[in-house]
Parts: sequence; structure tokens; C-alpha cells
Amino acid sequence: ILTSVGSNVSFHCIYKKENKIVPSKEIVWWMNLAEKIPQSQYDVVSDHVSKVTFFNLNETKPRGKFTYDAVYCCNEHECHHRYAELYVIDVNINISCETDGYLTKMTCRWSTSTIQSLAESTLQLRYH
Repeated sequence: ILTSVGSNVSFHCIYKKENKIVPSKEIVWWMNLAEKIPQSQYDVVSDHVSKVTFFNLNETKPRGKFTYDAVYCCNEHECHHRYAELYVIDVNINISCETDGYLTKMTCRWSTSTIQSLAESTLQLRYH
């Protein structure tokens, strides 16, 4: 997930161990395999789906070659080798959009100046 400073983000997980789905109440979350995320940030979505939410995020600080935080979904102290990457950048992109009178077309504009932390990244603008 790529997000900006001050945002809230959530991750969902279904943990499967030896072809058996682990109950969501047994799932724990770790950041960078070094810091256990407090249970107060967990939510049980269903019997098998767990969710962790991070609030008011600070900018990700690079650690060596890693420019993201790795969020791990675990069963007790056994974590799956797959993880989610969390990139929190301190950037303010001013986007302005206009629609035609029939709301059938939208034109958006923003600065094309390079933001170093986003170099070589592909971004999608989604309208909901």
C-alpha cells in the first residue's frame, strides 16, 4: 500500500497452516518481524479473516535497502513468508479535477515535477 502521512490503512488476512484455516482470533500481526503490533489494532472480520489497522501514519524511514515496512500476518510466532509492503510518504500532491456539464468526462491536472520517493513508480488515479 502506498499512502501519505496522517492516513489510516487496514490489511486483511486469512492464515492457512497445513491445509487448515487458522481461526482469526489466533492471528497476530508483526511489523518487520521485529515489532508485534498491539492487539488493540486488530479486528475480527469473520471466523477466518483478521484485520489490522494503522492510524495517523508517520513517514516510512528507509532501513538500508528497504524503503517500506513489512506487515506480517502470523499464527502465534509463526509467520508466513509472504508479507504486505507499507509505503508512507510525506508528500502533498495537489490534484484538481473538472467535469463537463453532463458529468460524462472528467479532466484532472497535477504537477509533473518529480517526487524522488515516487521515482520509477506507477500510480493510478481512481475515482469513486
